[in-house]
Order: sequence, then C-alpha cells, then structure tokens
Amino acid sequence: MSPETARPAIDLETCADEPIHTPGSIQPHGALLAIDEGAETVLLASENVDAHLGMTHAEALGRPLDALLDGPSLARVRASLLAPSLATMNPIAVVVAGRPFEAVLHRADGLLVIELEPPEGAEADCERVGRLLVRESLVRVKEARSHAELVPIVAEEVRRLTGFDRVMVYRLDPRDGHGEVVAESLDPDSDREPYLGLHYPATDIPARLAGSTRSTRCASSSMSPIARAPCCLRRAPPPASRST
Repeated sequence: MSPETARPAIDLETCADEPIHTPGSIQPHGALLAIDEGAETVLLASENVDAHLGMTHAEALGRPLDALLDGPSLARVRASLLAPSLATMNPIAVVVAGRPFEAVLHRADGLLVIELEPPEGAEADCERVGRLLVRESLVRVKEARSHAELVPIVAEEVRRLTGFDRVMVYRLDPRDGHGEVVAESLDPDSDREPYLGLHYPATDIPARLAGSTRSTRCASSSMSPIARAPCCLRRAPPPASRST
C-alpha cells in the first residue's frame, strides 16, 4: 500500500473528533422527519421517505404536518408536545400519509425530530405497557443530578417495574467488604421493617459474587445489520444523541 493510499492513523484525538452525534444517516427500517415546531412544516427528511411514506423526498420537504398526519395522530402529537417530559409520551401511534407507524419524538437543535418505524404487528398490550413503563423509568433515572438522587430513584423504579415488596440498593465498602443499604423502596402497604441505613458483615455476600458486581458492566443494543439511509437536508443534521 502506497503512502498516498494509506489510511490515517487512528488515535484518541481522531476518535474524539468523530462526529458521532451528527451521523447524517439512519437505519433503513424507519424514516425520519424534522419539523419546524412553530410552523409545523417539514424541514428535513431521510432519503428513504419514498419507501415508507409513498412520496418523494422533494414532496416531503416543506409539507405541513397536518397534510401528513391524520386528525387523531396530529392531536396526539400536539398533546405530547405539551407534556412536562416529551420522552415519557413515546412511542406514539400515528398514521402518516395513510400508513401506520410508531413515532418517537424528541427535540434537537431547535427542531422537533419525529422518528417513524412500522408497527411490530400484533404486539401484546402487556408488552407495550411494559415498554412504556421502562421508558418512564429511564427518563426518571436520567433526570437524577447526583448519585444521592439516583440511588433512591433506581430502587423505586425497579420495585415499580417488578412488583416486589422491597428493593434495596446495597453498597459494598471497598475497605473491608461490608455492605450498607443506601437506598430502599418498600411497598407502602407492607408491614415489613425497613432496612435503610443498616450495615451487614462482608460474609453477607460471597467474595466471588461481590467481585463480579464490581467488575461486570452490562449494556444492550440492537444487533441487526445496518444499511444506513442518508438524511437529505436543508441544513445540518440535528444531533442524534436522543434518537432511538
């Protein structure tokens, strides 16, 4: 490989400069619209709107929102925009250009971004409710401004999602391994004694298990193949940090 065709070296500095927050493209299983919220008109659209909405990209740009959504869908979107937290309203069932979608809304760079995905078929009502509950919990967790605010929220939300009588956050002391209950959510109808603030000896949790809780971090992400659909824009792409 000649020096002219050699790839530039990758280091921490080049990684830091990578514009991952403005990728300018989306995955093709859905479509994206960015709206001037005041005028309710489409300013940006992904190039694949023809496949999802049955209209050309040029036809989508500048189109009023009320010409894309049916009446009930437009009412749901407008109501969501008035909510104290827009994230808790997602996803929203909408009909766009006569086709059903699940819409996820967020605001970015002064625009209302609408991500559209085809519905997942005959999804059970309990599963949909579960997804909404998890989304609400994540919103609460992300709103915590400090560790002291975070831990009781985590305990409360885990208990709300699981239905357990009691959920505790247990902190292991790095010096001697003893544990302390630093947060607790207890069913208000329960007559159980609260454990908040109590300390327990290091033998309460086996050493191997305690070690794994310190070293293991868990995350999940979609593993579906990516074939990105570019966003054709009238302006720079909005940040994708709130996109799903």
